[in-house]
Amino acid sequence: MEFTPPIHLVIGNFDGVHVGHQTLIRMACNQAHALGQSVVVYTFNPHPRQIIPEAPKLQLIYSVQERCTLLRQLGCDSIWVQTFTNQLRLQTPEQFLQAIQQVFPTLAAVYVGDQFRFGYRQQGDVHTLQDLCEQTKNVRLCVCPSVFDAAGRICSTRIRAALQQGQLSEANRLLGQPYHRYGKVVSDGSNGYAFVLGNPEGEPTGEVPTNGCLLKAGSYVGHFDCQQQQMRVRIQVHSDQRIGLLDCNPVNLNSLGVLVFDDSQ
Repeated sequence: MEFTPPIHLVIGNFDGVHVGHQTLIRMACNQAHALGQSVVVYTFNPHPRQIIPEAPKLQLIYSVQERCTLLRQLGCDSIWVQTFTNQLRLQTPEQFLQAIQQVFPTLAAVYVGDQFRFGYRQQGDVHTLQDLCEQTKNVRLCVCPSVFDAAGRICSTRIRAALQQGQLSEANRLLGQPYHRYGKVVSDGSNGYAFVLGNPEGEPTGEVPTNGCLLKAGSYVGHFDCQQQQMRVRIQVHSDQRIGLLDCNPVNLNSLGVLVFDDSQ
């Protein structure tokens, strides 16, 4: 992957690419592009909590491919998906930054949120990173303040909880856009239709399950966008996370598109 130096690197997991993440990415893009320089988003797959033994496991809001699609829409120039391994988990904060500088030798700035933690057992925080950047003498650290609403800090944990409780309007507000998933409409074998998750690029993923949805079981309304056509649908999320579709136009059968969850019925 080729980068136009100098590099402004934005680091994070970015599950959901929610309002807080969007603020961080836009801050980096505004500052870097004003200087004619490049923004690279540095994210991880799998999510560290899926690798760290003592960490509570979680179901992600979006797949890594869906995250990358959303990040590109925010204006970043490139995305570096770092495979999160046990070896990476064991790195000290110093080793973490050194490894990044080896990949990006023209690194000029690092952007993180104010809750950023890194290194083995999350030993490092923004203060640690500030000290390390100052030691390099040529890397500037930019810390983006968290975004708050009346209920507290906007974060992926709150969005997961809202989705799992069926609070779709709240989740959509925190995401800054409607919850949506990429995939295709297929026949469910009983004169009905189902939605199967897939890759926005249309390639096999190996990561996204053939079915699955974070939303609480229930009925929702939305639309399916495919090949520049939009089809209103009623959506049924089952208790096993399968997604069924009602009022579906089979002209879009087996075509990749995006299912947008607008509201609850």
